[in-house]
Amino acid sequence: MRYKIFFYAIFLVGMLPACDSTEEALCDVKCECEGCSYVGFDVCVNENEAKYREADSRGCPDLYDDWLDCEYETGVCQGADWRTTCGPEKDRLKNCTDKK
Repeated sequence: MRYKIFFYAIFLVGMLPACDSTEEALCDVKCECEGCSYVGFDVCVNENEAKYREADSRGCPDLYDDWLDCEYETGVCQGADWRTTCGPEKDRLKNCTDKK
């Protein structure tokens, strides 16, 4: 009986959906629009994670979060182009991370 409960619990855990990071979710919809390869998807995720590390090291991870949230929430696919209205968020993040 114990084994049945154990295997049932393992089965239920396996059925839970995997949670993507926000970076992965953004790159997924962006790549779906632009037709990225698996390599392109990985490059997108890695670049965004590097942006976060840079923002965090400069003391402005909140600006990164604002930019990433904006990209995900306002992004639209027009043809094969990913477009957003996140210019101000991008500029604020860039101003922070470009400081020497």
